[in-house]
Amino acid sequence: MRLHRRALRFPGELAKLPKSVKIISLVVFIYYLGWGIAEPFLPIYFKQIFENYTSVGFVTGLLYILSLLWTLPIGDLTDKISKKKFIGLILFLYAPIGPLLLVLKNFFDFVLFRVYHSFLASSLWTCSEAYVREHSPKNKTAEAIGLFDTSSNISLNMLLC
Repeated sequence: MRLHRRALRFPGELAKLPKSVKIISLVVFIYYLGWGIAEPFLPIYFKQIFENYTSVGFVTGLLYILSLLWTLPIGDLTDKISKKKFIGLILFLYAPIGPLLLVLKNFFDFVLFRVYHSFLASSLWTCSEAYVREHSPKNKTAEAIGLFDTSSNISLNMLLC
């Protein structure tokens, strides 16, 4: 019975979060929904361009390896600048990703693309999470981060079901 009451209170707890946290969670939901749709097809597209699976695996994994390298400097940078403006800049720089991906022709082009993409992905994730932490109420940080993480994970994994 206690769990039932707690479950009914759950939407009310989220309603108490600030509007800025809800908006950034919605933005991240839409962003990751786009990548959730495109990401499963990227290795297939890479295989059409490359001659072997080793190149496909390298270019695919490069995003995650480079993201590790970008995260620390970007985290330091987000402490010094406006997070809202930086998120806006990152989303603006994401606009040419689709057309850019379609004009790449060789392995080196895809490596450069992954460097660019890893910078943007790391920047958006790091800055968005810092923004949520900064705008969450004092005793509601866990709820704010939970909403943010859930909105990104649900949209990424929605197509798997």
